[in-house]
Amino acid sequence: MKPRVSVNFYTSTHIMTNNLNKIERLWNRMIVFWSGSKLTHCSIRLETEDDDISLFLMYRRAAELLPTKTLDRFVGGTPDYVFEIGELDFDLTKVERLIKGDYRVTPAAVLLWFFVTRPFCNWKPKTCATSVCEMLRAGGLDVGMHVAPVALFKELKNEFNYDSRKS
Repeated sequence: MKPRVSVNFYTSTHIMTNNLNKIERLWNRMIVFWSGSKLTHCSIRLETEDDDISLFLMYRRAAELLPTKTLDRFVGGTPDYVFEIGELDFDLTKVERLIKGDYRVTPAAVLLWFFVTRPFCNWKPKTCATSVCEMLRAGGLDVGMHVAPVALFKELKNEFNYDSRKS
């Protein structure tokens, strides 16, 4: 069965930012400053008749698939923006293989990419946006590989004629 897929976006004013420690708040502010956008986080949601799971990947935490209700409770509410992608052709074992191991956001890698390797290297650090892009690609959707959530948001906005809903 093909899961229904949506991509969720969170802003710097989302209630989840109340749960961040000082370092995570600083990181959140840096994302806003560097990207020029209040979009600071994204995730992907996969729904089938039997399951409703979302990817959880945040600063220095290993990626994992969680029941969407658990994620919503953890982050303190629903996303700020949701793009309904539709049904994509991949199974959950393939998704789990993508994120297994030590798939986590590391600030040092993001800073290295932003200040040093970005202009001349195809390598991209692991971020919430790159993980969502990898999962969308695994499902057969042709999207670019983005590091910042705002870049993915803009591509989806153009691709799907901004058929998003504000939660």
